[in-house]
Amino acid sequence: ILESMVSQGVGAIILSPVHETRLGDLQVAITRKIPMVSCVRDLPDCPVSFVGVDDEKSGYFAMQAVLRAGHETATFVGGYEQTTTLEGRIAGVRRALAEAGLPVSACTLRPGPLSMEFGASQIQEIYTDGPTKPAVICFNDYIATGVFEASRDLGIKIGSDISVVSFDNTPISSALTPRLTTVDIFP
Repeated sequence: ILESMVSQGVGAIILSPVHETRLGDLQVAITRKIPMVSCVRDLPDCPVSFVGVDDEKSGYFAMQAVLRAGHETATFVGGYEQTTTLEGRIAGVRRALAEAGLPVSACTLRPGPLSMEFGASQIQEIYTDGPTKPAVICFNDYIATGVFEASRDLGIKIGSDISVVSFDNTPISSALTPRLTTVDIFP
């Protein structure tokens, strides 16, 4: 697509790249010095300006909410490995842990698909051996919805037995009961 755009004389490009976008994918535009802006996902190894969410700060806010709720441990559920979004959010979680004097191991990572089904499967696995980390940080509101549904099925009460924090603040988050604590990054 970029080759076609460049051949038509495009003056600038606004990208919303997939998580596997690399420098070589943009080479045709880079070679011709066409200005590019990436939205949603940062491309740190590419000469492209970025407009989007500060994922590190978002992760920090999420872990701060967990800590303010009185938890010293959490499980981070979802997100694709080796993406700037997950890496940024985890960096923020780790910064909040460090500031609280807690080790990185206080947050267990369970990366995976961005779906309700994955959220449900993870809460079932987490509770197989009993609740060891009663706070869950979900990569997005869809994963959190799966956590809510599976928790209800397992007899786990959100807000008293387990705390759930998420990212996005999509419309689905306001339909959950109790209300989902979510870092607002929804446009």
